[in-house]
Amino acid sequence: MGRFLAIRDEKALLVRLVVLRKLKEIMVGARLKNVADNPIIDGDGFDRVRQNAWQALRDCHPPKMDTQFLRGDPLGESETPTAYLEKQLKKWKLKTEQDVETNQLLNTMF
Repeated sequence: MGRFLAIRDEKALLVRLVVLRKLKEIMVGARLKNVADNPIIDGDGFDRVRQNAWQALRDCHPPKMDTQFLRGDPLGESETPTAYLEKQLKKWKLKTEQDVETNQLLNTMF
């Protein structure tokens, strides 16, 4: 049987990656106010707060997008517009590691 992560595990990982102020900001964003300073909750399971914690982490550190990488090659002479768009969509998915069709920002840019 595997091991379950506790909130202390997340705090230990995050404190190695970010400063304490940022850790507190992430915890507040995850609706875990005062968790960074409270050792009593450290033993609680991480699974119950996992979704909120990861979303707060994403909100604090959104992916950096360089639109230069997303510039498309020109349409080939024998290439159909549909094939061109499908090729570019695959390229965007590969470069951004996100689904362009479900990400509103990327969908607008595409």
